[in-house]
Amino acid sequence: MEEEYIKIIFGLKLKQIRTDRNLSLFGLSKLSGLSKSYLNEIEHGKKYPKTDKIAILSEKLDVPYDKMVSLKLDKNLAPIGDLLKSKILKEIPLELFGIKESNLIDIVANAPVKVNAFISTIIKIAQNYNFTKESFYLASLRSFQEANNNNFENLEQRVLKFSKAYQIDMNLKITSKELEEILTEEYGYVIKNNEVIKYENIGNLRSVFVSKTKTLLLINEIDEAQRTFIYAKELAYNFLDIKDRLYTFPWIKFDTFDQVLNNFYASYFAGALIIPATKIKNQLNLIFKKKTFDESLFLKAIETFNASPESFYQRLTNILPKAYNIDNLFFLRFTHQSKSDKFHLTKELHLSHQHSPHANEANEHYCRRWVSLDVLKK
Repeated sequence: MEEEYIKIIFGLKLKQIRTDRNLSLFGLSKLSGLSKSYLNEIEHGKKYPKTDKIAILSEKLDVPYDKMVSLKLDKNLAPIGDLLKSKILKEIPLELFGIKESNLIDIVANAPVKVNAFISTIIKIAQNYNFTKESFYLASLRSFQEANNNNFENLEQRVLKFSKAYQIDMNLKITSKELEEILTEEYGYVIKNNEVIKYENIGNLRSVFVSKTKTLLLINEIDEAQRTFIYAKELAYNFLDIKDRLYTFPWIKFDTFDQVLNNFYASYFAGALIIPATKIKNQLNLIFKKKTFDESLFLKAIETFNASPESFYQRLTNILPKAYNIDNLFFLRFTHQSKSDKFHLTKELHLSHQHSPHANEANEHYCRRWVSLDVLKK
């Protein structure tokens, strides 16, 4: 177990023993001769006492020394020990939500037994359902997007800085050619087409980046919009100075949450570069001025950009909540094989914060899934 967790466990045990003896911190300080502030730091897991100090506490509290230093917790605190040993707190991107790990542990430690039972249940559910690290990371990312209405002004501003630095006219349709020129001239990329297909077991990969040689391998089958997005994403990694990144598109697996977050940042940057905020707002203004929905205007808006329809819809989830106060949005992406009646939900985002009903066993996700499939079939 990590050293900081050993400190926390000792602090929890000391606090439990003290409260069981009906002693205040002041009382324990008077009994042991150790300062109140020092004891407070121990109980909050900030300090681990030296052997002689533990011996004093052991004697004055009438608790065997071995029991004091044991990592085993009493029954009511055992779930906290399980939580620390499971290392789940290291997997959760707490800092993303402005939470300090020490504060969370302190809250849990002071919680009633029912809360500890709840923690144990969560750990067991995660184990029983084989809840993968990737699944947890992606769920955390979605929560982060939803909490921010999927609009990140700092990335929007970085895109504007990038366009100014490289003299990209955001009013014109951005092409892969101009982005390729920046990648090769400015960042020393070597781009090879029809290379990925030469390697076995590549699955449905469209691109692979070999960092040692700065070589970007692409398949020939990608269209102009896909190529532009891949180039824009590579530029994002470089311009945003992202080191901990993924090297394939689509991704194969994540090792850290930073990779998940950085992958999202790079994708957001690419979308904001190819579909500039000002330009898409101008298109949306034309659509919203109409009293009824004009299909031709909507299709024209999509065709204004060198982007796939999916990228356009994704970009709408960035723009509509902030610019038009339309924040009850959800985004679902389905894959469907021709002549098959099966649809697979492969991506989802819910800005409406209404996620129920949700079922794992029935392989159905949300009532709106059924509405979406009905529309798609028509």
